[in-house]
Amino acid sequence: MAKRLFLLGVVGLFLSLTVCTLAYAAITVTNQTGDIKITMPDGTQVLVSPGQAMPAIPDGSIIEVVSGSAIISTTGSSYVEVILGGDTVHLGAGDSINAGYNPQTGVATVVLISGTAIVTKADGSTVTLDANNPSYITGQETTPPPTPKPLDIGDAEEEIQVEESPKDISPSS
Repeated sequence: MAKRLFLLGVVGLFLSLTVCTLAYAAITVTNQTGDIKITMPDGTQVLVSPGQAMPAIPDGSIIEVVSGSAIISTTGSSYVEVILGGDTVHLGAGDSINAGYNPQTGVATVVLISGTAIVTKADGSTVTLDANNPSYITGQETTPPPTPKPLDIGDAEEEIQVEESPKDISPSS
């Protein structure tokens, strides 16, 4: 009887550790070149600089690329939001992006690696990234120059006079 209880305890411990590992290993951040702020579902915030160990990131976390870039991927049924300046990228199961943000210029870039991602821009509009539209850049939007008004020449007439120069500009022989 004691052997069975011990065996059940070992199997239970193994299963609980496996499930916890799978739940936390489903979101990965790699190739990090700048600071990343992770807000866990319980509100805990962790700032990770390049070269520091990345913590386990549970489902429902928010990853903010404060500066630089990183590849952010999800597996299984995991999901995460990625903040780049004023934009938010929503990733679900099997999605992977290369996300970057330059705080000096306000430029955010997202390149889809796999899956589908939805970008919610600062103004609330959305852009879907997929195989047909795999990238998004913000912060470089410019207002187009105003359309020039047509010239109103009315009834004006102007005489153009051409004066001939007394100097001969023909080649010399």
